[in-house]
Amino acid sequence: MFLSIAITNYKAPLDTLKKSIESIQEEARDFEHEIIFVDIESKKQTEEMIKKNFPKIIFIPIEKNILFVKAANLSIKKTQKTSKYILYLNADIFCKKNSIKKMINFMEKNPKVGLCASKLLDINENLQYSCFRFYKLWTPAFRRLFFLNKFSFVQKDLDRFLMKDYNRKIPAPVDWLITANNLIRRKALEEIGELDERFLMYFSDTDWCRRSWQKKWEVWFFPEAEMIHYHGKGSAGGLLKIIFNRLTRIHIRDGIKYFWKYK
Repeated sequence: MFLSIAITNYKAPLDTLKKSIESIQEEARDFEHEIIFVDIESKKQTEEMIKKNFPKIIFIPIEKNILFVKAANLSIKKTQKTSKYILYLNADIFCKKNSIKKMINFMEKNPKVGLCASKLLDINENLQYSCFRFYKLWTPAFRRLFFLNKFSFVQKDLDRFLMKDYNRKIPAPVDWLITANNLIRRKALEEIGELDERFLMYFSDTDWCRRSWQKKWEVWFFPEAEMIHYHGKGSAGGLLKIIFNRLTRIHIRDGIKYFWKYK
């Protein structure tokens, strides 16, 4: 097996899922590949749609909401150990023409790269920020408490974090990438390890990339390949959401775990 594609889904609309998988299969057609599909809080209609339209997909239904990190690891663990590359995708990703081929060609030419990701665009094909510099201790607070943006030192740190000085038009090594469309070399995965399940939903991608760099595997943003991302920011918001939004509370707890891990 050359390429394993690991997908996790949480209640994506069936028509979105169908179009997403069709785009993935079309772009992976030139490679010997498998697709592992983990469905969180799985519904019968999702399983029926997958089995009817994509009978070769390995479908893994999960009754409970085990949250992102455990689900992502499960999809990765179910891939064949002989595959050279693993492409991890969220179920709301649509592959544009030659996106997978371009990413694989880049990895084949750059053996020191352990993990890369394409450029992400929203449904209107506007850029989505998906590569960043590492957090400083105060960066999460600056991002959440918008009223602080009027201070120049806050804006300076946010611009640093968001890599505002990088035009995202040429490939470049970056500190970390969001885990939405990561292509990882199997050899690198064996050294880095899977996502750290101490995190539930957030900061696991930051941690994964940080461990990659620590093991001397480079992390690259590769904008020559593009994918569309239907994405909702479930944890966005200020102080009030800390009280009323479960995802926000998970985000804060995961952040504390991250900073504690790296002191």
